[in-house]
Amino acid sequence: MALATQQPCFLVGAALGRLAGPSQRQALLSAGHRTGLRSYVGGMAQPGQRSGVAGSVLGQHGLFLGPAALVAFASCRRAGRRTIERRAVAVDVAPAATDAAPRQLPRPAHWVIRTTDLKKSVDFLTQVFGMSVLRHEEQNAGCKITCNGAISKPWSKTMIGYRREDEGYCLEITYTYTVDSYTPGTGLAYIAIGVDDVKSALEAAADLGYTVDGDMITGPEQYKYRVVPQPAGREERFQYVALNVRGMAKAEEFYKNALGMSDLTADSPHASSQDGDVVRVVGYGDSDEVPLVLREDPKSPFFKLQIWEGRNALSIPSQALNVAYRKVVDEKPGGSRVLHKLQTEPLQPGKVKRNTDLKDLEIAIVVAPEGFEVCIVSSETFDIAVADAYNPGVEIDWSWREQKTIDVIRETAELEAQQAAEAAAAAAAEAEGVKE
Repeated sequence: MALATQQPCFLVGAALGRLAGPSQRQALLSAGHRTGLRSYVGGMAQPGQRSGVAGSVLGQHGLFLGPAALVAFASCRRAGRRTIERRAVAVDVAPAATDAAPRQLPRPAHWVIRTTDLKKSVDFLTQVFGMSVLRHEEQNAGCKITCNGAISKPWSKTMIGYRREDEGYCLEITYTYTVDSYTPGTGLAYIAIGVDDVKSALEAAADLGYTVDGDMITGPEQYKYRVVPQPAGREERFQYVALNVRGMAKAEEFYKNALGMSDLTADSPHASSQDGDVVRVVGYGDSDEVPLVLREDPKSPFFKLQIWEGRNALSIPSQALNVAYRKVVDEKPGGSRVLHKLQTEPLQPGKVKRNTDLKDLEIAIVVAPEGFEVCIVSSETFDIAVADAYNPGVEIDWSWREQKTIDVIRETAELEAQQAAEAAAAAAAEAEGVKE
């Protein structure tokens, strides 16, 4: 066992090993295998990851810590924003990382939003915030895991942001052909984005005809975006996603106990800028991640989620993903549930060239308290796949899409006419049978 840093949280495993007897030590390592903690206890810390994360994950996944380990864990929590500059290994029970699939902590990947006018949404995000289209895909049928909502029609998804998807956060814009409106919900409060010139961004939004109130822009489909100064030294432009919840205790139980997130409120600059009575900032602790800001408003009688709220997507190492999924299935923290069962998706042939032995993508959709949908995907496969699919500068064929819309409208009308005719024929046959 080699230690390349003196950060105390990575000594937790060592402390546990010293406190435990042989049989207890083996049980601990077995628990690490069962819970998927090998990638945390013996994992490679990437630059910028907060020192408190490893200790936090140990506690949240039910490992019992002895006194020395608890001291180390407390030191991790106090360490706050200190970062790890070199790799550390406390309990070397995980296979070595490779260039194609580096080990990493879970991370927020993107948020799904809806649109009835893709060009309008793309123009807004590119012209106001300086984003770029990262990739664009057309789908001929509704998504079987309801990525575009429970709508069985052709649709498209457009990933838009600032960096390659495996390196940074982004938005996924879904457009479903012939859907001409979405009803805004009250759960997704806004998305905070950092810019170099706040005044210019707000003016650009106003020039495009969008409502600007202080530092808040109401954009296409009534989504709200808070414009904030980009913090010095931070590469990620997305700052956080603010959600309204009616019951903070249930929300915390889900995000911490099921998804293994930490309470980052004490160290976060975002907690003080919220309007809710109770605020929690939760995430995995990386200095460049996009956390969730949960705002409790238990008195609101109008809390209601819609398809409009979209979906939160997290990229999680496979073993930790399976732990999270089993917790939702078995324990239902905070009243959470499964929407789409854990499944594997083979990658398209030729999509990934860097690793021919890449495993199938693991994916599940779970529902958080209040009804927020959360997509969890295996990072070992997802991050490589999206890096391979990265297509900067892709041009969306707007003329083709216009024709596609015409075709879908025609096909929908023909199908509805056929179904009506079949229903009429069935009713007539039934009436004839009654007469006889």
